[in-house]
Amino acid sequence: MAANGSALVQPRPAAVPSSAYLSASSSVASLHTAPSSQEPEVLSIALQDGRALAYALMGAPIAGAAAVCIYHHGVPASLIEAEPLAAAAAPLGIAVVAFDRPGMGGSSHNPQMSIQSVVDDTRQLMDHLGLHSAVQVGESGGVPYAAACAALLPRRTQALLLLAGLAAVHGRENAVLLKSLSAMDRFSMNWAARLGGARLISHFVKLAADGNEAAQDWLLRFMTRAYRPGVRGVLLDYRVLGGDWGGLDVGLIACRTAIWHGAGDCVVAPAHAQWWHRRVAGSELHILPDEGHISVVGRHAERIWRDLLPGQLQPIAADE
Repeated sequence: MAANGSALVQPRPAAVPSSAYLSASSSVASLHTAPSSQEPEVLSIALQDGRALAYALMGAPIAGAAAVCIYHHGVPASLIEAEPLAAAAAPLGIAVVAFDRPGMGGSSHNPQMSIQSVVDDTRQLMDHLGLHSAVQVGESGGVPYAAACAALLPRRTQALLLLAGLAAVHGRENAVLLKSLSAMDRFSMNWAARLGGARLISHFVKLAADGNEAAQDWLLRFMTRAYRPGVRGVLLDYRVLGGDWGGLDVGLIACRTAIWHGAGDCVVAPAHAQWWHRRVAGSELHILPDEGHISVVGRHAERIWRDLLPGQLQPIAADE
């Protein structure tokens, strides 16, 4: 047991050189669960302030599902990013609800977007779908939003999955985590507005997909969708993630929390997973050798889901 009472499932292996980014990222070319080649059916709800929130139902049907998960995509990304995870979820009876954050894909821009406002968007989506509770799942830059839902909606969160997740990078005490972000993320943050989405996507896809057509198609679709309304949604997302998160106290997270990260992740270094593990009591840390930023889900989605299945979920009382 770690000092904070967390279960250390797998120790962190030796550091992987930055050259592993290419091999780790290009493992998307050998996804064990292939993403769909067709666009998912995208639905939309009107939020209380009049904005539209675009979402898609993936995986198994919600009715009778073994678990229902709300998926928070990374950045720059969109709801399409959930496809590999959802493809592995379907045979296990797990439903996945993915949505576009404000200003990306089909969701209206929100100039006042914050970590907390996205939590409220998530709550309204759950209300619309009749979901009293769900598992919150965050991948990469979506992790802080999923974690915030667990912290601020405790009675509606059964469990929390943090996949290749970004930690707090705001403030002097977290400067080392900011430095650990890859050149690709720094490029996205600093140059997206100047180059525009199309050139940024082209650079990323050439680097990450390694000539694999299925992987290129998936990356192109989820990134192109992110920039469909323009660059301001993505830029605001980076600004929110790089800020102080509105004073969010992640120590409020009380549900079962599983953290999955690749030892060879040179986009978001394993130190980010350690940051979450230290701050979320009882969290389980899985550091996977020889895996990178994309391959954690690409190669281990079924394992991640099986680890989550019903016996491991926190029961929610009917009157809560």
